[in-house]
Amino acid sequence: MWRDDALVLIDNYLAGSMGVADFCAAFEESWNFDRPSDQPLGAEESVFKRIFDAAVWYSPIEEERKRIPGYLDEAAIQVTVRNARDELR
Repeated sequence: MWRDDALVLIDNYLAGSMGVADFCAAFEESWNFDRPSDQPLGAEESVFKRIFDAAVWYSPIEEERKRIPGYLDEAAIQVTVRNARDELR
């Protein structure tokens, strides 16, 4: 089930076994291509969507983040994912 795979990604990232860039790329790809539309996530969908929305705005380049409003750094991703994971428990 997609939810279980997404939780593994989240837990791997939060445990430090996956870097932020790899996590963001993997979560974005999973959300866009692996999440089946016929399996609604119910109330949790908005929580997972928050992670997706943050992941697509991640940029590892500080100059880019300063120049382009909305780009997020590693700290912002960490906070978003940690808060979302707490909600999913």
